[in-house]
Amino acid sequence: MLKFKSWYASGQQKSEEEFKNESRHGIYDTWHENGQKSMEGDYVEDNPEGLTLSWFENGKKGYEGSYKNGEMDGLWQHWSDDGQLNQEVYYVNKVKQKKIIWQGDSTKYKEVIYKYINNKEHASSTSYYENGNIQRQENTIDDIQNGMHIDWHENGQKSIEGKYVNGDLEV
Repeated sequence: MLKFKSWYASGQQKSEEEFKNESRHGIYDTWHENGQKSMEGDYVEDNPEGLTLSWFENGKKGYEGSYKNGEMDGLWQHWSDDGQLNQEVYYVNKVKQKKIIWQGDSTKYKEVIYKYINNKEHASSTSYYENGNIQRQENTIDDIQNGMHIDWHENGQKSIEGKYVNGDLEV
């Protein structure tokens, strides 16, 4: 096993990683120039494997998630640099299944459920107002609006309802 280290011009360590048979294999850690750890993870034969963590320069966690056979797997959480959880993404068998996005005050802002049919991403999303009421529900296929689209006013009254077909509003 060969260990490789690098440093910033200031003398602060920048990275440490391990290699086996010319492949990244073992620890892979990086640091910000201020000395705060930036990322921590492991590799197996050039593929990320297991828990991976990242941090902002201020020491707050940036993201946490796991790799399996070099692919994102399970729950991935993302935080803003002020420490607020702002996104969770769920992966099963390398495929994104669900994403939840929060506003800065931890109020749920958007939830997206993904399905894959004939190699096309079908997403059903719901967006929320700060008071928790639903703002919008819509469906997309490969990021093109398809299906029902409904908007609500902040007081919960429906404001718009329509159906999209391949990105065009059906009349």
